[in-house]
Amino acid sequence: MIKDKLTGKVYPSKNNVYQSLLKAGDLKELVDKGVFGPIPEKNNFGCYNLFRAWPDRFQEVKLQETDVP
Repeated sequence: MIKDKLTGKVYPSKNNVYQSLLKAGDLKELVDKGVFGPIPEKNNFGCYNLFRAWPDRFQEVKLQETDVP
């Protein structure tokens, strides 16, 4: 799981962070710079470019045993 330290939102996977932020338009600054290539929606590895561009924004978190139903 990945936590966005800026918003506090937790995402289930690295790719989900990328896809969610891309669809929400939150990555416009990086898209305009060409960080994700010519077709960002088809970039299967965009999450890695995202984490390199904003290294301090995301944190990998583990599920606590008490979080499991």
